Amino acid sequence: MVNKSALGCFDGFIATLEKCKPYFPYYFKQRKNSNFVEGLINKVKVATRRCYGFAAIETIFQRFFLDFQGLEIYA
Repeated sequence: MVNKSALGCFDGFIATLEKCKPYFPYYFKQRKNSNFVEGLINKVKVATRRCYGFAAIETIFQRFFLDFQGLEIYA
């Protein structure tokens, strides 16, 4: 109904929906998603916020290493 209406604000959304429509069933058949990538991006964003103000690049990479490996390597 939206694509037949005179509203033009949904045209981009409808075009994207039509373009991706054939791929929607794959998620339900194979249950593949990007949870790992989303989690990794979130960890990088949080670590970057925590490293705000660090001057040395070595310190930033040490913080990343601790955030991603965890403290389990020292336990």
